[in-house]
Amino acid sequence: MKARIDIDIEELLAGIPLFADLGPDSRGEISRECKIRELGKGAVIFREGDRPIAMYYLLQGQIKRSVCSQDGDEKVLDVYCPRQYFGEVELFSDRLYLSRAETTADSRVLQIGHRALAERVSNGSEIASRMLRSVANRLYALERDIVARRFQSTADRVLDYLCELASDDPSGETATLHLGISKQVLASHLDMTPETLSRTLRRLIDDEVVEVRGRLVQLNLRAVAERSAARSAFVAAPQPTPTHDARHGRIGRAP
Repeated sequence: MKARIDIDIEELLAGIPLFADLGPDSRGEISRECKIRELGKGAVIFREGDRPIAMYYLLQGQIKRSVCSQDGDEKVLDVYCPRQYFGEVELFSDRLYLSRAETTADSRVLQIGHRALAERVSNGSEIASRMLRSVANRLYALERDIVARRFQSTADRVLDYLCELASDDPSGETATLHLGISKQVLASHLDMTPETLSRTLRRLIDDEVVEVRGRLVQLNLRAVAERSAARSAFVAAPQPTPTHDARHGRIGRAP
């Protein structure tokens, strides 16, 4: 980890959307409840069973949120990139953590104490509505992931994830992104094995939808749009009526 860099926390808060509209006095009070944490790769910020004491804002690096079985199998629930919050749901629900947050690279995290946030939320400030929006977005993302894992193909799940990471450039033919996590972590996050992820990427490469060079991924936006349109058309089209095949005891499709 690099040597610590002195950071003016009040100035830092002014650049974070959640606190941008606060006056200097309010930011000063919140800053006294904050601290910068310089963390090396593999550092645990909190783990299962811990009681929340703060929410966090990632300034630099990368964090994975995961759970582990008794056999040591890991399931990655989320991956946080710079300028993302995490830990706010547990902080305001007064529940113990069910998962752990761990760095996957050298990271710098702003830890924001509970007391400073609770006072402003209870006062009905703009922070309260922004916090509510943040929690709502988190729940929406969770529901979207559940639907994707249940109904989408592996190719569509991988492609949707890559599109979320890509920069928004509707006028261009391609979008380029840097895949900042290992294939093993990505596979766990998308609920598939690393071997399935590799095969899926190979199919997308063969179909000329993506091009992969190490951690650099280039999306063919026209091909992505065509796949999306075809998928939407299939969902909208009337589907055959299921019929029960008594001879084999299974669900079939009517001709």
